[in-house]
Amino acid sequence: MEMKNIIGKMSAVVCGVMMLLCGCGQSLRDGGSVEAVADSFSVCYFNWRFPEAVKFVDEASVKWLRYASSQVHQSDIDLLREKAAGATIEVEDVAWQGDSMALVRLKISDFLAMDTIGTAAHAMEQAWVVVPVGRNGGHDRWLVHLDELPKLIDSGGDNPGE
Repeated sequence: MEMKNIIGKMSAVVCGVMMLLCGCGQSLRDGGSVEAVADSFSVCYFNWRFPEAVKFVDEASVKWLRYASSQVHQSDIDLLREKAAGATIEVEDVAWQGDSMALVRLKISDFLAMDTIGTAAHAMEQAWVVVPVGRNGGHDRWLVHLDELPKLIDSGGDNPGE
């Protein structure tokens, strides 16, 4: 009886250690929080809720959201109000660039695109975008990093880095 008890306890310890080891490796590269940040940012950005998108970007990227919001005109607001529903976002792929950076490809559907300064936004059925998400600058949480406004890609492609 005592031997069964010892074996049972050892099995429980071994299982616990295995779960801990597997969990640690996964938490660093599972993509869950990376995907969630890219998705949340994109929902805000492509529905033109730029102030809400700020909480999903690093400090250096805030200037791009300010710039985007400075380009909104009354005709854009009128088009947004006419839409029956907001843009929908679907995470399609995550390409890891080491342990602290990922490129997330998202499919954006039924949205208004702002692509030329001084002209009204236009409706788009779908497009793709690649959003860089990282832990640079000592952040302990994932944040979108923008070096420019997100660029639309006409097709899904096979690689998020395309």
